[in-house]
Amino acid sequence: MSSINTIDAKEDLLKLFKFVSIQPGKFIMGSPKDEEGRYSDEDQKEVEITKSFEMLETPVTQLQYYSIMDINPSCYEGLQKPVHNVSWNDAIEFCKKLNGLDPDHYYRLPTEAEWEYCCRAGTTTSYSFGNDIKNLDQFAHFNSNYGPINVKFLLPNPWGLYDMHGNIWEWVLDYYSASRE
Repeated sequence: MSSINTIDAKEDLLKLFKFVSIQPGKFIMGSPKDEEGRYSDEDQKEVEITKSFEMLETPVTQLQYYSIMDINPSCYEGLQKPVHNVSWNDAIEFCKKLNGLDPDHYYRLPTEAEWEYCCRAGTTTSYSFGNDIKNLDQFAHFNSNYGPINVKFLLPNPWGLYDMHGNIWEWVLDYYSASRE
């Protein structure tokens, strides 16, 4: 990615990442059986997040990824667009390299439960902004013909997290299991 100047200092690299502190709590994971667009494996279940954690404010951008990995696998280039064409193993390696730069913190992917907890942001509605799908375009981007858009282009959820309802698929730490048990 020729338009990126290499950032050498660890402190400068770490300034590229802004995290939001997430407090413990309970929520209902999954969706009601009558919710439009629901998949059959999204049964509702009460989940408790027992420890606070930090969540990156946006999906990892191409600038952030390139600065750590020295490669940009994205076909829709843009420094502030989320990185894509990244495997789960690539995401794990990214976290490992980030941990190597900052021994004071432990970076990892969120679990599926943590991710959904953040997406819901303390709400009980279909979306963090309510149930009216007509408002989705203020919070989510789904036009895959042109690829992802810049992060922070749309509105954040109530906890200050961006692109939680759409722009790019995001990896989580745990593996898929239809049973969720």
